[in-house]
Amino acid sequence: MRLRQRFLTGLVTLLPLLVTLYFLAWVYTYSGGYIQSFLRLLNLEVPRTYQPLLPFVGLFLAGVLIYLVGTVAENYLGRRLIVSLERSSPSCGTSTRRCSRSPTPSSATRR
Repeated sequence: MRLRQRFLTGLVTLLPLLVTLYFLAWVYTYSGGYIQSFLRLLNLEVPRTYQPLLPFVGLFLAGVLIYLVGTVAENYLGRRLIVSLERSSPSCGTSTRRCSRSPTPSSATRR
């Protein structure tokens, strides 16, 4: 039982790392070609001396994309999560009374 638990713990720990490394390797391998094709559509050509740098541009753009997705998820999804947690809070049931978010200073000193 302990062997299986440790194996699964190691797998769950390594899996995100392996997926991230695979994604970065894929971006590094293919981004140069995609960037060159996109620039050709715009009738632009990358000088030969800068072509080896295109995969790094792809990695940078992937990082920017990941950052933007994280920002949108944090702001939009995070806000929705907070609202749903507030609605499901036991102190804020479906009764007609208002939710008391925090005790007022006067009610805290009355004890």
